[in-house]
Amino acid sequence: MAVRVPGQSQSNQVGEIAAIVKAIESVPLSQPLEIISDSRYAIDGLTTHLQTWEDHGWIGIENTQFFRKAAYLLCR
Repeated sequence: MAVRVPGQSQSNQVGEIAAIVKAIESVPLSQPLEIISDSRYAIDGLTTHLQTWEDHGWIGIENTQFFRKAAYLLCR
């Protein structure tokens, strides 16, 4: 699937997390989902750092809108 990365800031990091968001959105809630990525940035952001970022109000975090959307979609 080819998808235009939203926003003005285009980088491989934005593309990686945007692709994860798109993958989550494309799967029905009742279907299991396994996300495989070689992006340490996206993996660490959604696992290791997510709770701390949420606890600190997302202050100073780059690409917040993508991480927040991914976290929301994963928790529904």
